[in-house]
Amino acid sequence: MSDLRVRGLLRLARARARAQRPLLLLSSLTAAVAVATIVVTVTWLQRAAVVPLPPAGVDPAVHADESAVGVAGLVAAAPALVVVVVLVGAAALAQVARLVSIAREREDATLRARGLSRFQARSVDLAEGAVLVTVGVGVGLLLGLGVSLATGVPLDSLAAVGFALLPAAVVLVGVYVVAVGGGGRTSTARARTVGSLLGVVVIVLSSILVIWQLPQAEPGRADPVVAIAPAVILAAAAVVALAAFGAVVVAWAAPRGRRRGLGWVLPARQVSRRLPVFGAAVVLVSLAAGSVVFASAYGATWRAEATTAAAVRAGAPVRVDLAPQSASTELVQIARGVPGVRAAAGALIQPVEVGSSSAELIALPAAVPGVMVDGSASASLEAMSTPGAAPGLGDGASGIRVEALVTGPPTVQDEAHVRGGIDVQGRAPVQGVALPAVRLSAIVIDAGGVPATIALRFGDPEPVPGGVRLNAEAALPPGAAPWRVLALVAGTGPGVGTREATVSVSELVAVGGDTVSTPGETSVVAGGPQSLLWAAAGDASSALPVGVTSAFAERLGLVTGDTFSLRYEGSGRRVDAVVDRILSAIPGSSTDLAVFAPLESLLVSQLQRGTSVVPPNSVWLDAAPGAAGAVSAALGDRAVRTAQPGPGTAIVGALTGAWWVAVAGTVVLAVIGALAISRTLAHARHPDLGILRALGVTARQQARMRATELTVVLLLAVALGAVAGAVGSALIVPPLIQATTPGLGAVSGVVAFEGGGLAAAGAALVIGLIVVVGAAAGGAARRARHAMVGEDAR
Repeated sequence: MSDLRVRGLLRLARARARAQRPLLLLSSLTAAVAVATIVVTVTWLQRAAVVPLPPAGVDPAVHADESAVGVAGLVAAAPALVVVVVLVGAAALAQVARLVSIAREREDATLRARGLSRFQARSVDLAEGAVLVTVGVGVGLLLGLGVSLATGVPLDSLAAVGFALLPAAVVLVGVYVVAVGGGGRTSTARARTVGSLLGVVVIVLSSILVIWQLPQAEPGRADPVVAIAPAVILAAAAVVALAAFGAVVVAWAAPRGRRRGLGWVLPARQVSRRLPVFGAAVVLVSLAAGSVVFASAYGATWRAEATTAAAVRAGAPVRVDLAPQSASTELVQIARGVPGVRAAAGALIQPVEVGSSSAELIALPAAVPGVMVDGSASASLEAMSTPGAAPGLGDGASGIRVEALVTGPPTVQDEAHVRGGIDVQGRAPVQGVALPAVRLSAIVIDAGGVPATIALRFGDPEPVPGGVRLNAEAALPPGAAPWRVLALVAGTGPGVGTREATVSVSELVAVGGDTVSTPGETSVVAGGPQSLLWAAAGDASSALPVGVTSAFAERLGLVTGDTFSLRYEGSGRRVDAVVDRILSAIPGSSTDLAVFAPLESLLVSQLQRGTSVVPPNSVWLDAAPGAAGAVSAALGDRAVRTAQPGPGTAIVGALTGAWWVAVAGTVVLAVIGALAISRTLAHARHPDLGILRALGVTARQQARMRATELTVVLLLAVALGAVAGAVGSALIVPPLIQATTPGLGAVSGVVAFEGGGLAAAGAALVIGLIVVVGAAAGGAARRARHAMVGEDAR
């Protein structure tokens, strides 16, 4: 192309731009709003990616690792918001460009008649679109940066803005060129129909792909399906809204066509005759309405799922894990005394093996309210427990006292001899043969579910035929009353002489409390293992009632009532269990394969097979999250977990606010697009004004009819878009949250909605559309006052 021709095209482009300056400024404004929305959205997410310092009681290394995972998830999810904004911005810009094209119809026909080629026309459109979008990008960038800096975003957080703006600008330029060029110059009705059908097919197939593949996306990994999922589903919702709109309009227009008068008949007829133009408004407005509903669903559902997941992982409002150490009654008592702590309990978190599968055993006392954040799990625990298995010692008990009879073989005859302390060594009354040294201990459990083994100290013995009668006593350790007794255990110390003795008891007396019947008898051997003297009610042949997760039941093929055996990892201890119930999740478990049991029932079950118990290794507290630091300090600066979302989850939570930022931009873009569509309709309907005036329809009546048709169309688009958006949200919001939030685990699939944000954004959209309706009606009234038949050539 010669320089002279290029200069001629440039002069032509400048002249065309001056002739349509208001519309071109509207095009730049549309691009600026889209770009500003992208900039604010990206900087919002960039600010959230700044990792905060770990709170008190949190391991800095764990905090840093979780934060890094959260940042990765945020980066992977960010493109989804940009794509939605670009989609709505492109739709709005297409309507403005279409208005520009319609305004230039006569001008374009004249230029083609004077020899302007298709290539030259496209070149002019491309240059014009590039300039307009560049101006819009510059204005939008300055506006977005101003808003971002005003809200405290550091300058070093703006690096990702350029990566989002470049593809967005290219898309907007392309949309402008296609929309301006396709406004009537080259496209035919058949071509537009084919193009529309192809677009619908692409959207439907893309929606099927998204719904199929989104649940397979790996959290924290860049995935194109995650990036396009919201935009594709919103586009599909708009297509559904458009189809429903056509059916509603036909149903609305048919009965009104049989009425007399123009008040309702003409608006209904006009809408049904101009479905393509009104359909563009429906698509754009339903996109915005669907975005509002989607943002509401994403925010509320994410908060519910994140809070639930954090509560399930922690199990308690505040939790302190002690493994490999165990929780003592004194330690739990210290935690219970921290200001802000309402209750404390010991919990056992034990890796177990079931066949070749690894799982986790969670055991908690059923009688401590508030230490579990899941009320249903607490009720399940209480239902599985065996009340009264371990007899109580009374509220005022401060110690225990036991009277034991130690006897040797019948032939033993020497005089008895007893040592003080906790070891007792007696000699039989007849022969000079020594009885073995006897040791007694009691296993008790406090109200917080923490067991303790206390050694009984013997007083002066009382010789009896064949042995001695001993009084043993011990104080209860620090803990929460009331106490219960689980077992009495007998053993021996080093000794010579008779290697065997029989130890028997009949009752246990709680000092300051109740008397407990503990009839029991056992034999002990010098240097041999301990022997169970008495244990709380329990049947060694019965299985322990437990709850299991649905994943655990599915893995092992279990149903309610089935029995299985689990082994403590790293030891030979075994527990026979029966599935009492199947739960969706078990609080405190770090895996989907988990077993849930009442702690007291588990301890009683252990004592049916041995003389010791596995003590709790975690402290669960009913306390406000703010008490975590004080709890950590009281327990020796141990790491504390709370039921609040972790740092990584909190970082990803910035997406909820970013969605509302994107929605604000889409609402503005939808209003701009609706304004352009109303101007397009006004241009197409201009000849009608003079005809209606000649028929006696006043300017006020014409304005009312124009307002009626626009109000019905736009409000119907809002309603249809909201319904379609709610359906789309139900389909993809739960898997999208799972795909964008690392460490969240399985989600419930229940979709919630933010009422406040939904109402505010929806009201803003409706108010903006009312302004558009008012402007269109006012413009129609002004033109109708002076319109004359035949003025359409003007």
